[in-house]
Amino acid sequence: MGNLRYLLLSRKFWLTLIGLLATIFLTFTGRELLPDGISEQALADNIVQLITVLVIAIGVEDGLRGRQ
Repeated sequence: MGNLRYLLLSRKFWLTLIGLLATIFLTFTGRELLPDGISEQALADNIVQLITVLVIAIGVEDGLRGRQ
């Protein structure tokens, strides 16, 4: 139960899940929800990049916290 509790409290897990759901949502809803000039691929790429940076930053923060 400890591993499941750790997973559910993990910010990295929730950010990754939100990024995955947002990308899937954009894939299936298509262009009608986006403003003109923004492609769904560009928006999905930006979401993935943002989530990746946040997950890495949280991982570094957690790693540095463990050293102190």
